[in-house]
Amino acid sequence: MMRKTILFLILAGVMVGLSLSSFPALAADEIKIGSIWPMTGPGALWGMPFHNVAQFQADQINAKGGLTVGGKKYLIKIIKEDTKYVPSEARKVTEKLIYQDKVKFILGPLGGGE
Repeated sequence: MMRKTILFLILAGVMVGLSLSSFPALAADEIKIGSIWPMTGPGALWGMPFHNVAQFQADQINAKGGLTVGGKKYLIKIIKEDTKYVPSEARKVTEKLIYQDKVKFILGPLGGGE
């Protein structure tokens, strides 16, 4: 329960920060946020709830019309990646999110070893 609360506060902080800033390089009408958690492997029991909370919050914000950033409305797109609770996998999916998916923010990972 405490981890969900912390995730919610982090996501809320990101959303507030976005609403107060201007990001001209964002893809049209969409803010991409990476969600890297273990979805399989030994950390899946913890990782899935973290992702589900992030997706739920994004859906709630999108249902209300999204975020206003620099006077323009954006929807939130959560891009989920599985770290498998393996450090090399966490690095691989993080690089994919940054260089291929062009996310502006990343939620996760779960453990310090990832």
